[in-house]
Amino acid sequence: LQVQVFVDGTWLYYSFFARTTRNCEIRSKLGAYWYRDYKVLWERIPVIVGRAIQEQLQAQQQTDRFVEVYRTTVFSSLRQDTDPESLRMRMFTQMQRLNFDVHLSVTTGLQEKCIDIALAVDMLHYATVPGAYVHFQCDELPHIYRDKDFMPAMLRTREKGKRVGLCSMRNSCNRALLDPAAHTMDFGVIWLDDYFDELFEKQRGRMENSPMPADMLCEMVAGILEKHGSAMSSRLLGRELQ
Repeated sequence: LQVQVFVDGTWLYYSFFARTTRNCEIRSKLGAYWYRDYKVLWERIPVIVGRAIQEQLQAQQQTDRFVEVYRTTVFSSLRQDTDPESLRMRMFTQMQRLNFDVHLSVTTGLQEKCIDIALAVDMLHYATVPGAYVHFQCDELPHIYRDKDFMPAMLRTREKGKRVGLCSMRNSCNRALLDPAAHTMDFGVIWLDDYFDELFEKQRGRMENSPMPADMLCEMVAGILEKHGSAMSSRLLGRELQ
């Protein structure tokens, strides 16, 4: 059984690197500045997805069918002046070295990024390609205006005869996707939270060129502002940073 994984790279970055301690399982487990002492093994995500699907098939259908993740496709965007040594840029560079198909659009100002549209179009394109592919989406942006953007694409992909699943994190997954009445999935959700022990690797010493806390704070603020339409009061920003 062949599987293709579609990754919302913007969601993945903010879920790992730009959440406050209050609502971040990674920071709670590894510390506020965990990225200095640990590295993320991005190559483990396709492995986790493939293994989880195989386990679910064994439990549900009593089959030992081998599951192969044959492609991992990532969509995100970057500002033209993004620092090549930033956590965000290094994440995508690492993925490219792992032979993930990384699609990055360059944006300026408040320009619409269209990441959701690009991912949905690609998913539906491959849904028309002959073959028994399973499409796994990883994942959904927790933005109030974009929570359900992928649901029509997931539904239409299933209507094309492809099986669809979701890989997410518990603190940033829209609950509408989990409703059985939505008919968006053929498998149980794969929660990355359950695989932290194999996603992170302890490093010896401090990471070279690791951003200082002030740089991390700037990235966190930028992420919060982006989720709120690039404008919010200082009081609300303070609450988000707590």
